[in-house]
Amino acid sequence: MQGISLRRLRGITRYAQNLLHLCIVVLPMAACAADVTELNVDGVNLAACAMDLRKDRLAMHWKSDAGQVYGSLQALDAALRKQGRKIVCGTNGGIFDRSQRPLGLYIENGTLLRRLNLRRNAYGNFYLQPNGVFLLYPGRAEIVTTEEYQAKSDAEKRLIAFANQSGPLLVRNGEPNPLFPADSTNITTRNAVCVRSPTSVVLVVTQVPVTFYDFARVLAERFACQTALYLDGSLSSFYPKRRAGLERALGVLFAVTTP
Repeated sequence: MQGISLRRLRGITRYAQNLLHLCIVVLPMAACAADVTELNVDGVNLAACAMDLRKDRLAMHWKSDAGQVYGSLQALDAALRKQGRKIVCGTNGGIFDRSQRPLGLYIENGTLLRRLNLRRNAYGNFYLQPNGVFLLYPGRAEIVTTEEYQAKSDAEKRLIAFANQSGPLLVRNGEPNPLFPADSTNITTRNAVCVRSPTSVVLVVTQVPVTFYDFARVLAERFACQTALYLDGSLSSFYPKRRAGLERALGVLFAVTTP
């Protein structure tokens, strides 16, 4: 068997490095399981975590077994480490009230903890229409409007492992929500959950203030989201990256964890 020349070895090494770079930057994000990236799109700095639900474990967490709200991704990570697990990436979930309770539907490990919120025309981003629900079944995900969830059969609802209601929908059928004005002055940091296909999900957080219009456009054009649900605004967090000075108590937490 002939040895590999130094020149050829260097070429193989460069090829491997380029392949890794392609995986992180160019290829569809679902091709790199639990891929955590930071990127800039048209001047918008973003942090993102893409996952393949056939390989990666995404779950929602609200309270500990003792009934205490975790309140932060760091607190959740500390609790999980005691169980021999750790967070790969995560973000805060949908809009919650002053008691850190989800403002709408919340299902955790198949148990209904908060009921569907059918209120309309109230104040706040949660009630911007259409609002909706992010649903996790074993091995697949979807985002539906509140009305579409309500219309589901009881048999299908029993299959849901996790659910979190929030609003508004940022992207639907691959297109940004047309109700967002391009000239809006409503800017803040924001986060969202994006479904690219039933098994491909991306958690996206902006690291600079943006409008709903610009965020929805980035989700549709850069991340190829077929549907995307707004989670929350100025307190949006992303693990493992921390925003200095941002220690506000959170509600539901989304986390991809190791086994």
